[in-house]
Amino acid sequence: MFVLTDDYTYLWPVKVAVPTSGEHKTQEFEARFRLVSTERAKELFGDIAAVPSGERLDAFLREALVGWTGVSGESGGELAFTEENRDRLIGIPYVCAALSEAYGESISGRAEKN
Repeated sequence: MFVLTDDYTYLWPVKVAVPTSGEHKTQEFEARFRLVSTERAKELFGDIAAVPSGERLDAFLREALVGWTGVSGESGGELAFTEENRDRLIGIPYVCAALSEAYGESISGRAEKN
């Protein structure tokens, strides 16, 4: 049975292609996303069919990303989810792209690419 709720959050895998010395190494973590309503997405993007970018994408991800597991700091310990750490993560272009792709996959039902 489908359960309708106003504040739906869920964990979803995020695969980040990290550039290193002429190649990419995949690193993974799980994002806790909050479902952003179609109405709110329209407020942020104007046209929800348009691919969000720049400040609009940052604003969207600040609303959608509400937690994580598997993100560590330079010292090696689990990095706490805070607004500051969230914004630092979103500020990394290849992480921002991976978060956007993961959120899109999570709501579309598309099969994950291998």
